[in-house]
Amino acid sequence: MIASLATATGCSPTPAELCDHVMEVLAADKGVEITNEADKTAAREACIDDVEREKSQLEGVREYNARAKCIMRADSIAAMSSCDEDES
Repeated sequence: MIASLATATGCSPTPAELCDHVMEVLAADKGVEITNEADKTAAREACIDDVEREKSQLEGVREYNARAKCIMRADSIAAMSSCDEDES
């Protein structure tokens, strides 16, 4: 879910932007916030790797763009989860 994405044009959020947003939503929605900077950096890098890996499995730029934009609009984990369901 988190990583169904990456940018092919300047119009879509980058993997880093997506991961930053996901981490913000986790903190707000579930109270999950990483305060240790080293842990935060490691979690962000792992998320970016996941996004890039999943992007390579998507069926084109349009699918990435749609999921990325959906995730960036989401303000809860449930809303983010629906982005995967909507695009399946």
